Order: sequence, then C-alpha cells, then structure tokens
Amino acid sequence: MDDNIIVQELHKKNMEAFTWMYEKYYKVLWAHADYILKDTTEAEEAVQDVFCKLLDFKGWGHVKNLKSYLNTSLRNYCFNLLEKNKKTNEKRLNFSRVMISDTWETPDLHDARQVDKKLQKLLSLLSPQRLRAFHLIYQEGMTYEEAAHSLGISKNSIKTHIKLGLRVLRNFGPFIFVFFLN
Repeated sequence: MDDNIIVQELHKKNMEAFTWMYEKYYKVLWAHADYILKDTTEAEEAVQDVFCKLLDFKGWGHVKNLKSYLNTSLRNYCFNLLEKNKKTNEKRLNFSRVMISDTWETPDLHDARQVDKKLQKLLSLLSPQRLRAFHLIYQEGMTYEEAAHSLGISKNSIKTHIKLGLRVLRNFGPFIFVFFLN
C-alpha cells in the first residue's frame, strides 16, 4: 500500500489504514529500535508504545513522508527512553552512595532471618505513602513530578518523603539500598 494513501486514510480516521501502516512498518521499526536500545524486549515495547501514541495522533494531514515520520518518532522515543533509564540508574547510584556514605554496623548477611526481621521492622517505620514514594522514585524511576502526580501530592511533598525516609533508612545501613534497587 502506498504511504500517501495510508496517510490520507489515517487523516480520514480509517482504522484499517492504521493496520496497513502497522503491518508495513512494524518489522523495520522494531529493527531500528533494537539497534538503538540493544534489547529486543525493550525494542518491541518501544514500537508498540509509538504505535499506541499514533492511535490518538490528529496531525496526519501534515505528514508528508510516513516512513520518515515513523522513524523520527521511534528514534526520539528510544532516545528519551535511554535518557530516562540513564537518569534512573544515576538515581539508584546516588541513592546507594547516600546509603553507604556514613558508617554503619553492617548486618550479618549470613543470617537471612535476622536481616529480614530488621528490614521488616525498618519498613514498618515508614508511612505507606513514604514507602510508595521510595518505590516510585527508586524502583520505577519516576521523576519527582511524575511521582507527585501519581500520589496526588506536590513535588515538594515527595522530596520531603524521600528526605525523611532516607533518615530512617540510614539507621539500618548499606544493605537497605539493595531492597529498593532490585
């Protein structure tokens, strides 16, 4: 199917044209994403996400070159994903540095029950919202803004939850960062 016809039909909101576009470009876009991301699963998800976003796209009348538009959209999505992953990894690294920057008594890691008991006691000291804030920031890699939106609170409240939570966690020692970063 000709790209110009696909674009014209997409502009008319013909969903069959979306299927034509998907079938024509999925494999090429997946290969492009796999080359950028170096991960086949992430590449599949990236292509799916781009196509999902295109379902709501209303500017088809302005698209002159479909292949170029799709490649550019996917490339931008992949680079944004890589940047987000980089920031998430930096947050995790910074968190682990904070956790081991002070000197603590390291728990005996051979006694898993003792460690688990201490960990459960420590986590019980965190409020559910503070624990959720840690999960969103350090495990899901959300920004403060995204986490605040997700919890329905302000960005400064998220910062406060993280700051106060870190105080509690510092009392436990360097082991705790493994829990949040896995």
